[in-house]
Amino acid sequence: MHPRVYHAPVLRHVRSGVVVLLVFAACVPVLHARQNRAVRDLVDLASRYVVEYEQHYWALALDEENVQWLERPVHTGSSLTRANPGGGMIPGGTQRRTVTRSDYVLVQAGAGRGWVPYRDLHWVNGKELRDRDDRLVRLLKTGSAEAFDEATAVHQDSHRYDVGNVQRSINIPMFGMMLLHPQVRERFEFKAAGDEVIAGRAVERLAYTEKVRPTLIKTSRGKDLALTGHIWIESSTGVVVKTAMTAADPIVRANVFVTFRRDTELGLWVPDVMEEFYKAAIAFDDTHSISTFTTPRLYQR
Repeated sequence: MHPRVYHAPVLRHVRSGVVVLLVFAACVPVLHARQNRAVRDLVDLASRYVVEYEQHYWALALDEENVQWLERPVHTGSSLTRANPGGGMIPGGTQRRTVTRSDYVLVQAGAGRGWVPYRDLHWVNGKELRDRDDRLVRLLKTGSAEAFDEATAVHQDSHRYDVGNVQRSINIPMFGMMLLHPQVRERFEFKAAGDEVIAGRAVERLAYTEKVRPTLIKTSRGKDLALTGHIWIESSTGVVVKTAMTAADPIVRANVFVTFRRDTELGLWVPDVMEEFYKAAIAFDDTHSISTFTTPRLYQR
């Protein structure tokens, strides 16, 4: 008698548990389908926003203040050498810091091709380099090849004040947003990554991963470097309020974060802050950079 009394409840629990598991398993595809549809709808909405955004202006000029510094992590367990007679630890901290102010101009490269940045420094570590005269805008508005070459030369010259030895190629404020453009977005897989509130606005965060080869950017050795990151989108309007982008391989890691703000005078969202972080496998120091953008001005052709 005892075995029957003992086993019956166990069998009933097992059966009910199987039923619950089967019902739950049946619900999973439905939930995934709804989530995927919601993500597609949000990406569609944001794509329309990006297309409309790139039609608003040909060039956006901003005042930029940029702070760059090299940060050395604390290295423990170092060997005792003549260069390090104390042994045991190399102290970390800021190794070098540079502050610059520039005219920063973003010029549209064509539908779906994003914006090309041009920087013209006029102030470095408290020293005025030149009088401000909006020469980049004047050059670029002519539309001549010679003018673009001159503007490019001005921009390249600004790099001599960069700290660190990492080549920077994804530090363009609009880059992350343009991954949603209809001509680009099919390269990426988007997934829901949670809801947040940014500056009082309800936004949805999407995670993305580049799946198509060849990739949009390459390493300095010409190898594919897939982009990953997150995009924060206002669910009611499709406005992109923040982007995060990572490009990494075993040699170097780059992170770029951009937040946008709505300029009430222009009635348009513009870059507000761009934060950069670079870590190279062969470098002692990590490279940090924060750009703050103010006084936006729009230009048409």
